[in-house]
Amino acid sequence: MSKVINEQVKKAEALISGLRKHPEMMKKAGLNEALINTLETESKLLNSQNQELEDLELKRREASRKANKKYNEIRVHFQDMKKKIKLSFDPSEWAQAGISDKK
Repeated sequence: MSKVINEQVKKAEALISGLRKHPEMMKKAGLNEALINTLETESKLLNSQNQELEDLELKRREASRKANKKYNEIRVHFQDMKKKIKLSFDPSEWAQAGISDKK
């Protein structure tokens, strides 16, 4: 989504620049400096919000990577412990250790 936002901000900046260079076009179209200033302000705000979203997305990816790493660590420990229980005890006793497997 940020690519779409970046493109829209660039288009707005180009329009603002063009209208400021050619004020006669702005007047003929019924536009005024206040409208141009509003567009400029809103465009800068959108760009700032888009950057904030990109920063949050990077943080989310990092948190997700860490969570996946931790999940894999826990899964390995779980499988190792489960294997040791299954090798050390009769299947009828596995349930006592929280293992619901039948074989």
